[in-house]
Amino acid sequence: MRPTYRALITTALAALTLPAWGQGIGTPPADSVTVLEPVNVTAQRLPSRSAETGSAVTVITPSEMEKRGSVEVLDLLKRAPGVSVARNGGFGATSNLRIRGSDVGQVLVLIDGVRVNDAADASAAYDFAGLTADSVERIEVLRGPQSALYGNDAMGGVVNIITKKGRGPAKITAMTEAGSYQTFRQQAGISGAQDGFDYALTAAHSQTKGFSRIYAGPEKDGAEQASITGRGGYRFNETFRLGVSGGYQHLESDFDPSATRDGPAVATSKKLFGRVDGTATLLDGRFENILSLTASDTDRDYDEPLGFYRTSRYEGQTYGAEYQGNLTLFGQDVLTGGLSTRTDKARTTTNGKAGPRFSQDTNSVFGQYKWKATEAFTVTLGGRYDDVESFGGKGTYRLTGAYRIASTGTTLRASYGTGAKAPTLFQRFDPLYGNRALDLETNKGFDAGIEQEIGKTLTVSAGVFHTRYRNLIQYQGLGYTNIGRATMRGAEFGVTWKPLSDLSLAANYTYLEAEDASTDQRLPRRPKHTVNLTADYAVTEKWQVGGAMRFVTEQNDNSFSSDKIPPGLIFDARTAYQVMPWAQIYLRADNLFDADGRESARYRAPGRSVFAGVKAEF
Repeated sequence: MRPTYRALITTALAALTLPAWGQGIGTPPADSVTVLEPVNVTAQRLPSRSAETGSAVTVITPSEMEKRGSVEVLDLLKRAPGVSVARNGGFGATSNLRIRGSDVGQVLVLIDGVRVNDAADASAAYDFAGLTADSVERIEVLRGPQSALYGNDAMGGVVNIITKKGRGPAKITAMTEAGSYQTFRQQAGISGAQDGFDYALTAAHSQTKGFSRIYAGPEKDGAEQASITGRGGYRFNETFRLGVSGGYQHLESDFDPSATRDGPAVATSKKLFGRVDGTATLLDGRFENILSLTASDTDRDYDEPLGFYRTSRYEGQTYGAEYQGNLTLFGQDVLTGGLSTRTDKARTTTNGKAGPRFSQDTNSVFGQYKWKATEAFTVTLGGRYDDVESFGGKGTYRLTGAYRIASTGTTLRASYGTGAKAPTLFQRFDPLYGNRALDLETNKGFDAGIEQEIGKTLTVSAGVFHTRYRNLIQYQGLGYTNIGRATMRGAEFGVTWKPLSDLSLAANYTYLEAEDASTDQRLPRRPKHTVNLTADYAVTEKWQVGGAMRFVTEQNDNSFSSDKIPPGLIFDARTAYQVMPWAQIYLRADNLFDADGRESARYRAPGRSVFAGVKAEF
């Protein structure tokens, strides 16, 4: 590995870990503790209580992230219902996500409201490689067709990653960790709020020597990552607030020329995102107006001495502007409307020869009405019209309903929606494989479910879903063409149980039938059965232990060979001890029983791995 950004990270860590005294880890000041009913901000594009949400959404909370201790965001996401992942090796390897059997490019990924899908990627997917959870406060996973609210790329669902926000007195955090595969991690941050200002800044660094990701040779494939993420704002008065957020990630990762040939090769990616927004609240708080400017840039460089192309580079940019207004009517209904414009750009360079920079503009108008029919019954109806350059206009819509029976602790949910996705710039304009005559992909789907509280300690849930995809873009012969049809259907079950005040148990199960409707063959990298279990126990006020299990059944690796991804049963464990009010030590074991947990047929996954670390909060 070549050194990358060590000086920047070392300086940031030193500056952010100056001695200070304050609260214990994860303990807010006593006068700032507020117990709130669970809400999400993704399902309806505005804060919504769980009982008012008809769509299927999973919220990964700060508490859950702390209990799991996962380094990468992808390892948190894969425990959500309906989510499957594929990763070509260990830390730093190409990492993608599907929701309910969607293609990887049909999932929209947002970080603080910024679209970060790679405009230069063949399917415009987001690569989760090296994205760590150091700066993340919460994650929301919205399942099912969501183009009516979020437009292109949201056919399968939305992953909304929300970074930390400053609250209360100034707080400094720091962490250092070491473990298997000569892995070392450091993180430091500062956050707080005062006199109308709020701020949060996190710097992180990870480095690992790794292991050989392929079975064809012994050469180790390491990785090094450095990132800095910030979020802040200023409230001028009760009417107006200005916010800003952004981040930068640099990842350098070794890889091999192919899954069957060992050899030296290095991939370097640089990801940058930013957002500026102003919020004006008028009419005594009933009319919220949000104007935002966003931008994201992904630059991927590949150095392959033994590859077909000695060097290659992929540059993707997305920038846009959006207005959203939320008007409260009749005390509890909300009318949402907005306009947005977005430009995607991409360019490919091979062996030093740069190709033309292609671009595509999308202009949109969207709206939604949230109707509180009764205190127990909430209905939303939304629609969107996207005018995509070279394709004309396309409308999508979504209807949801949620009914809460308070006397029995029952919540009923249902949704129906349509989706659309324009061909990517690569699919249209690549000089070798592109096809400028491609048309939009479309889908339509519904889901329905029930959540039942049993006493104060047990909650069970169950749901079904069915989605049909049409006009899918697939590579065939010498290029891309619209020939694909697919059907996704299945069920999701969940349970959370707190049998003791110090013991928490949770489980979810996903059943997925993902079929190519043209051939009736099962689609690759979509497991039929997925099970997740977690258990967490507070031995004392200072000592916690926890564990997690994940099981997936055998999968086809691709559609052009007989390669299979074997079933995987992986156990993880973690323990943490509060040695001082401001310091915690922890021990984490991933893949405790050294099982074969590969997520791609020809690429290894990490074996048994043990990590120890120290966290401090001042």
